[in-house]
Amino acid sequence: MCLGVVARVVEIASDGVVKVDLGGVTVEALCMVPVEVGDLVVVHAGIVISKLSREEIVENLRIYYELVKYHYVFNGFDEAEASRRAREYLSKLLNGTDVDIEEVLGEEVE
Repeated sequence: MCLGVVARVVEIASDGVVKVDLGGVTVEALCMVPVEVGDLVVVHAGIVISKLSREEIVENLRIYYELVKYHYVFNGFDEAEASRRAREYLSKLLNGTDVDIEEVLGEEVE
């Protein structure tokens, strides 16, 4: 199974190359879809495979939050700390977009 990850475009580097933020790590990715700085995209194997609409962002990040939280629980963090870290990770990802974490998580946010 292959996994595309959600990233935020932070710079249009050159023709066909963008820099994306993957939760605090900036990497270059090939990009053949029209994007602007601040857009959330799906990156797989170093290639931007799609730009996300607002509805897709909210839906995907709800699932992504659960995966990130599970990662922390799996690595020994208790549920509360795992939730805090997952929320922090999503907040970084959403920085610079017009989507806020309350919209993504709804009742989950404290």
